[in-house]
Amino acid sequence: MKAKKKKCRTDFLYPKYLLLPVILIFVVFFIIPVIGGCFISLTNWDITRSGVRFIGLDNYTSIVQDSSFKKSVVNTLIFAISIVVSRNVLALLLAMIFSKGLKTRTYLRTIFYIPAILSYVVVGIMFNALFQMDGTVNQILNFFGIMCRKEWVASADTALFTVIVEDIWKWTGFHMMIYIAGLAAIPQDFYEASRIDGASSWKQFRYLTLPLLIPALTVNITQSIIGGFRVFEQVLTLTKGGPGHESTVVGMMIYEYFGRGFYGKATAITMLLSVVVVFVTIFVRRFFESKEVSY
Repeated sequence: MKAKKKKCRTDFLYPKYLLLPVILIFVVFFIIPVIGGCFISLTNWDITRSGVRFIGLDNYTSIVQDSSFKKSVVNTLIFAISIVVSRNVLALLLAMIFSKGLKTRTYLRTIFYIPAILSYVVVGIMFNALFQMDGTVNQILNFFGIMCRKEWVASADTALFTVIVEDIWKWTGFHMMIYIAGLAAIPQDFYEASRIDGASSWKQFRYLTLPLLIPALTVNITQSIIGGFRVFEQVLTLTKGGPGHESTVVGMMIYEYFGRGFYGKATAITMLLSVVVVFVTIFVRRFFESKEVSY
């Protein structure tokens, strides 16, 4: 009887032991940094001070009142909204085109996916060359009779636009592949039945394709939102936040504060950004999960 109880106890605890390494990694690399970040954000720690003092919410108050931070928030929101809409609309359109019986669809999928595996350094150099005064973009516009000698990356009204275009070019192919997988999982019998019932192509898309693509939409839109709020490498390699603060985003503000040694303020901005990303992501996922249909 005792041996049986011991065996049952071992069988019960064995899966728990397997979870220990994961729990340890999660605690060391997530829980402890989050707790440490919360504490640092409440201090006046910066490179100019000899000691660290607890100052409560002063960092958060000064950040919210900073006009540069407000500008970076606006730029981040513009960037995030632009890429969430553009990435997903273009990716879904390409996925529907390349899910048809094109003979070259495999090669075209590869071509559109390649930018996703390139580093931001490479992409930044490419787009700097494309959007400079004598770059390819201006040459194409001049070819079509639109005389343009604009320095796109260095102009206040187009700097953020170039970053958005770069991001869309880089990540649309990645989202396209997820939509292709989602389209492939939809049974073709549904489309055949809808055609028999006289449904048009638009009605098939509206009432059949979109509802059954909710899982893929959830993944892609969630990743787009997270990428939009956490934008940093694109700006650093292309515009460096300039000219002035016209393309500065929240990620660049964190980078600049850390570089200047204002560790308390930089950590406070990081905590604010993390909270916003978590809450927005949870809301979006719950919204789309409520729209999922089973088949």
